[in-house]
Amino acid sequence: MAAEAVRLGLVNLLLTSKGVKFSPIAFLYYIAPLCAAALLVPWALTELHELSSHNFRAVRKVGGLTLLANASVAFLLNLATMALIKHTSALTLNVSGVFKDLLLIVYSVVVSGAIVRPVQYFGYAVAVVGVSLYSHHMRTRPKPSPPSERESLTHITKVAEPEGAGSDELETAALASEEGSQARR
Repeated sequence: MAAEAVRLGLVNLLLTSKGVKFSPIAFLYYIAPLCAAALLVPWALTELHELSSHNFRAVRKVGGLTLLANASVAFLLNLATMALIKHTSALTLNVSGVFKDLLLIVYSVVVSGAIVRPVQYFGYAVAVVGVSLYSHHMRTRPKPSPPSERESLTHITKVAEPEGAGSDELETAALASEEGSQARR
């Protein structure tokens, strides 16, 4: 869980930071090979021996076309995830993930007849209440008001003025500069 939180935080930082801006596809172009390399070692340690001892029968049974279709769906899911994070945030992805999980559980109970215990129902209820409270908070929080035109102009003139210089001093400096350029002609 901690690794997933760190991963989503870093993804959010890379996709929305001011300095380096990646599009979702460019982000996957750089990150996907790193993820594959990071997962290759644990896969080789835990599953390669079992798979090779049966002469890759499971891979042949599933078939290359099915594996390619599955990889394509996984790529599109990753692309959609990156686009969602880029345009919203990693927190939005996690909140929407709670609803996705709840829908999967309802589906598995209704269609597959999965057994859900009362403590699990309690956990789902806590998740729904948490998401509802977060959504309510986001809808009702006061939005920062945009600055008025006068405040904007005041800010612009303060930025334009050198520190410690008043408008009289600026006018005097401008006149002196103009007189100096006329004297040189």
